[in-house]
Amino acid sequence: MDEKDIVYERELLFSTNDPNEIGVVRVRLYSTKRNKKIVAVVESKSEHNPKEYIESILQSMEIEMFKRINVKISENVDVIVRYDNEYFKVILSGEGAASFHFEGLKDF
Repeated sequence: MDEKDIVYERELLFSTNDPNEIGVVRVRLYSTKRNKKIVAVVESKSEHNPKEYIESILQSMEIEMFKRINVKISENVDVIVRYDNEYFKVILSGEGAASFHFEGLKDF
């Protein structure tokens, strides 16, 4: 995706396994041109692997970004995690982040 397609960008805090450590991610939202869904790219700003904390990150995204505009991540957002220069799509099964897996993307 091209930088000019970014419509919103924000850094979010998320909880980790250690209450004394705070995880930080940058979330970039891209226009819906590609497949009529919002594309959210998540990148770590702390030393935490976002794949390990995706449930916490999705909860923060839902509360801080999407709830106020009545957008459900499970229905309207493609979430892509970028880590170690690789991209992974978060595949949600059912409502919310209760069940998910990652699918590697070769080209994003």
